[in-house]
Amino acid sequence: MTNITPLGDALAPPDETVVVYTKPNCVQCNATYRGLDAAGISYSIIDLTQDPDAMNMVSGLGYRQAPVVKCGDDHWAGFQPQRISKLKERLAAVPANDTPTLD
Repeated sequence: MTNITPLGDALAPPDETVVVYTKPNCVQCNATYRGLDAAGISYSIIDLTQDPDAMNMVSGLGYRQAPVVKCGDDHWAGFQPQRISKLKERLAAVPANDTPTLD
């Protein structure tokens, strides 16, 4: 697994629950990073072109485009600002060490 820490997230804890599955030169991926950074959400990045297991997992979820954002059992594809906002609200309401769900 490739862990990349984007510029806006240099102090992210190692037990992050938000993962962005991405690919190089992806406009929607970059927009998603900016949205998560602006929301103050810590996340990890996994490059799907470098991690076949991650690619299989994302394909198994039914996705064919990047980015795929996954938090616990919840996930979505593409740049979705409304989902980022909802995720921020859920993360703020979750006690430490719990994984939030997005209804």
